[in-house]
Amino acid sequence: MSDLPEIPLTDEDYERFEEQLPALAEQATREAYERALQSGLPVTILVGNIIVQVTANGGITELKKLPDTRQRITQRHFKIA
Repeated sequence: MSDLPEIPLTDEDYERFEEQLPALAEQATREAYERALQSGLPVTILVGNIIVQVTANGGITELKKLPDTRQRITQRHFKIA
């Protein structure tokens, strides 16, 4: 494998890495989106409950409207055990 020495990580190291993951994922997603548009490729994203395609020139095309998945509570039933 690698000739690099293995460095033991503490619980604090793992916690710090876990805290950084959401920001790193957000940054990577944003950069991939921008790279795709800069290369002239369309990007498909979800806006609310609508799937849209965005092009480099700013064009937006609605591809599909998804059903509203929010549950509406019409009645409440309580069970007393």
